[in-house]
Amino acid sequence: MRILAFDLKGLRLYDKGALRMILFAEDRITDGSFTHRLQSTTSPLGIVTAIGISGINASGKTTDLRLLSLIINIARGASLGTQRSTIDPLMDILEPTITARIIFEENGEAWLLNATLRRADKDEATADSPLVFEKERLCQYAGRSLSKIRLKRTIDGDEESWWTVATRGMNKSGDEKELAEDVKRFLPPDRSLTTGILRTKETVVTLCLQNPLQMSIPVTPPSQVVRLFDPTIEHLEVSDHQFHIKFRNEKVERDCDPSQAMAMISAGTFRGTSLAQHAIETLAQGGYLLFDEIENSINKQLVFAIIDLFSSPATNPHGAVLVFSTHYPELLDHFTRKDNIWFAVRHENAGFQLIRYNKLVTRGELKKSVQFMSGALQGTAPSAASISALRSYVKETVHG
Repeated sequence: MRILAFDLKGLRLYDKGALRMILFAEDRITDGSFTHRLQSTTSPLGIVTAIGISGINASGKTTDLRLLSLIINIARGASLGTQRSTIDPLMDILEPTITARIIFEENGEAWLLNATLRRADKDEATADSPLVFEKERLCQYAGRSLSKIRLKRTIDGDEESWWTVATRGMNKSGDEKELAEDVKRFLPPDRSLTTGILRTKETVVTLCLQNPLQMSIPVTPPSQVVRLFDPTIEHLEVSDHQFHIKFRNEKVERDCDPSQAMAMISAGTFRGTSLAQHAIETLAQGGYLLFDEIENSINKQLVFAIIDLFSSPATNPHGAVLVFSTHYPELLDHFTRKDNIWFAVRHENAGFQLIRYNKLVTRGELKKSVQFMSGALQGTAPSAASISALRSYVKETVHG
């Protein structure tokens, strides 16, 4: 299952109360260009397989990743009750009722899900889930092939060529498309009806928001991964929350707990190894890896090495997708594409916005980092007034 586009409404702090993302490839699709071609009904389309979100502090990057994770889990029919660590931090920005319009691909077919969710009541049997489904309508594309133009019209609300497969809570029981009452009884309120109709729940989504010093290595990593980040480690094994480490030129293997291991192994090695392991697992299965502040504690060239694993069918045969946030737009200069870059901005009066780079800049030869840091794109550079105010305060403070 691959998300092509979505529109999520009912968000406090966001411009117009909504977040919209177009995730299919608008620029040219070529092998090795961070794209994956779709098949069958969606064959004219492709998805971008590495997406970078850059923004200054407090521009909503982490929240954007959480909301994207929520959208994927809604569409794949996952139990939202099992996603509390992701959803609970979002509850303060969610209105009592939210609506999601999601277009996704599953086994070469295009699907449209319109879902209304609300906060779960405390006395409900599903109180373990922060959100429950109130209404749903699942549609399938009935045309021969889904074009980019038709897809954009659909996300705007035009449903020509889409036919309804099933509904929940939208029609009277017994209507042709409405789920039967006995089906509803067995379909948990915190799962989309997609879970009983499609195989989307098999899609894996991993969200990594850990602080670099809290990043763990849960299982024994391959030596090729460990030595990429620290060539002095000859052997590293993890078993029963114990680390067994052998460094080059040392005769004795060290046995230690995680805190002791952190004192001997750099934060960059811990975080980089964890990133690489998650990346390999995602590449092997397909799915989504959402990684916050990818540059923290990791050398830039090593970040590029991990990102590049998602670039071509040689290492990404299943169309896995990496979505990462970063404070450093220089990382985005690694991309030749314009449609896999997003800028997170926050205007004083408008709230959070997530803006696709190719909608702001049409010239591909321009460096993305220069456009970001120059302030040419409003809301991406630190306020000159704020910097000036800091300098004035420091001058007064240090001179007494």
